[in-house]
Amino acid sequence: MNTEKAATLYTHALEIAAKTGFTAEQIEEIAPVMKLVLEKQYEGLEALEKAVLEGSDNADMLYALTRPLGIEDDPGMLAVCLLLTHVSHRYYREHGMEEEVYIDSMKDIRVWTKTCVDNRHHLGVYQYGWIRNFWRGDIVRLGRLEFHIVKYNHSEPYTACGITVKEGDPVINTHIPADGHMDPEAVQDAFCRAYRYFGRTGITPIVCDSWLLYPKNRLFCAPDSRMVAFLDNFTILRSKDAPESGDLWRVFGHQPSWEPDSLPDDTPLRRQLKAHLKAGGTMGYGYGIFLHDGEKRVDAPGK
Repeated sequence: MNTEKAATLYTHALEIAAKTGFTAEQIEEIAPVMKLVLEKQYEGLEALEKAVLEGSDNADMLYALTRPLGIEDDPGMLAVCLLLTHVSHRYYREHGMEEEVYIDSMKDIRVWTKTCVDNRHHLGVYQYGWIRNFWRGDIVRLGRLEFHIVKYNHSEPYTACGITVKEGDPVINTHIPADGHMDPEAVQDAFCRAYRYFGRTGITPIVCDSWLLYPKNRLFCAPDSRMVAFLDNFTILRSKDAPESGDLWRVFGHQPSWEPDSLPDDTPLRRQLKAHLKAGGTMGYGYGIFLHDGEKRVDAPGK
C-alpha cells in the first residue's frame, strides 16, 4: 500500500465531507469504514479509481471491496464514494473545471446520504448508478440545480423566437437535487450558470423531465409556491399521470403503504399532497422546455 497516497485519499474524503455538509457526527461514524477499506482493499480501490477515469465503474466493483470485509452495503458505498472524490477532483482539475463546480457536484453524495438516512434509517448511500455521473462531470451541479447535455426528447418540434428545436437536437437538461428550497432567484441563477458553463451563445433550449413539472401539481400547491414558480419556467410539452405510487417517496419517503390515510402530514407540502390524494388526485410527470438567452427566459410562458 502507498501509505502517502492512502493518507491523501483519507484526508481529502474528510475534507470534502465537511465541505459538502456532512455533520461532524456522520463523518466520525464513516471514518473508520474508510480506514478499513484503505487498509484492506487499497489495490482494489486503485483499480476502481482507474475504472472511474475510464467510465467503466459500477456498484458491483464497489461491493467487491466492501463485502469481503463484512461491511454493510450502504455505509460501504458511502465510504468508497467519499474516497473516490479524490480521483474525481483530479479529473475536474485536469479538465479545467472550476473548484466551485467540483464541490457543488460532490454534494450529491450528501443528498443521497440524507435519502438513505430518511428511508433506511442508517448512514450510507445506495444510488451509485446516479452518483457516478458526477465523477467525471457527466452531470454537474451549478448552484441550486444540476445539468448535462442531452438530446431533445419529444416527437413534435418546439418553435419560438425564430428557432426550432427538433427531436435529437442537443439541449441542456435540468435535474433538481433534493436538498433545500427552490428559491426562484437561486433557480434563475442556476439557469444562467448553465448557459455560461456549456458555452452557449444566442438562444439555447433548456429542458426538464420531472414530477415537479406535472401540471396537476397546481391543484394542491398555492399559486405563489416555489413549486409552481419552478413549473412556470417551462412550457409543458407532455405529461403523464402516475396513479400508483409514482414519485410519492420524494415527498413522503419510502412508506410501507401508499394509502393516503397512512401517509405522514408533518410538513405543509405533505399535508397538501395528502389531501389531494385523499380527494382522488394523483401524482405524475411532465416534460417541459424554455428558451434562454443567458440572462432570462425569452419565449413567452404559456405557449
